Amino acid sequence: MIERIWIYLLFPGLPMLVFYWFHRRALAKRAHLKRPFHEFRRPAGYSQQEKVAVQWDSIMESIVMFVFTATIPAICYSFGSSLLVGIIVGSLPCAYFMRRLLKAWVPYQDNQLGLLGEQIVGAELDALQTNDVRAYHDLVITKDGRTWNIDHVLLTPRGVLVIETKARRKKRARGKFRGKLTYDGRQITFPNGQYDTQALQQAQRNARDLQGNIHEWTGGESVPVFPVLVFPGWKIERTASGDVYVVGHDKISQLLPLKGEMIYPKHLAILKANLDRESRVVVEGTTQQVSDSDHHSHPAVRSPESVTVGKSVTAR
Repeated sequence: MIERIWIYLLFPGLPMLVFYWFHRRALAKRAHLKRPFHEFRRPAGYSQQEKVAVQWDSIMESIVMFVFTATIPAICYSFGSSLLVGIIVGSLPCAYFMRRLLKAWVPYQDNQLGLLGEQIVGAELDALQTNDVRAYHDLVITKDGRTWNIDHVLLTPRGVLVIETKARRKKRARGKFRGKLTYDGRQITFPNGQYDTQALQQAQRNARDLQGNIHEWTGGESVPVFPVLVFPGWKIERTASGDVYVVGHDKISQLLPLKGEMIYPKHLAILKANLDRESRVVVEGTTQQVSDSDHHSHPAVRSPESVTVGKSVTAR
């Protein structure tokens, strides 16, 4: 048996080890490379895309190590150990890498779906952009020592839409895939009877937090902020009104134009400047930073009525 050990090393052990070595080397090399662009606006689903990339690297490593450790029982048996000993010795690393693979696989699929959902909604919002309407994606907001992401923001002359995207798979109900949600103003009910209130709370929380930032940016002025919850690919049946707009991705345009008074032009310019800053990535690796040049990249708000304080453009 010993003379045949090369079979286990050559297939699949050796190719897997070689692949693993090149994979780790490529990751290390990529970590020291600088992107060819210095600054860019965050595309829709940027944070989700980074999560998916990290999870895919973990999945590939787990697959390689799982396949390699699966050869351990055969190698032990070839060296004269009992098959039972080989199975026991090999099952421990196999179980570890299998657990690691399964642990990464489910979130990877969910994040892929979430990424696609944000990209679909982002494309709809980009199509709505005009000189007066601006779309921002994947805003990173930091306040009171905590950081969170807002999927999309649509700035209009009459208010701000803070949009949370929820990509949900359609499940079978009575043997068919049903794609209609019911919104009664308090909760969202799925075709299979399950309901969701957390998504509504998250949309309201995002709108409330961004409204707090807007209050600081404008020097205490009140700007209308509306929470929106989007389910891409779903139809929404509304049985009552609520505090959150709940729509499918193809119905976002029906929310415009918003009702209410026009935002003052100087406040609109301040909002554009700050939202543009919050939606940008200044590249060193993947960390968002604010450079000195970024402070002077919005000449439209450098008027006698406004002044740049710290990282935010605020009104006097």
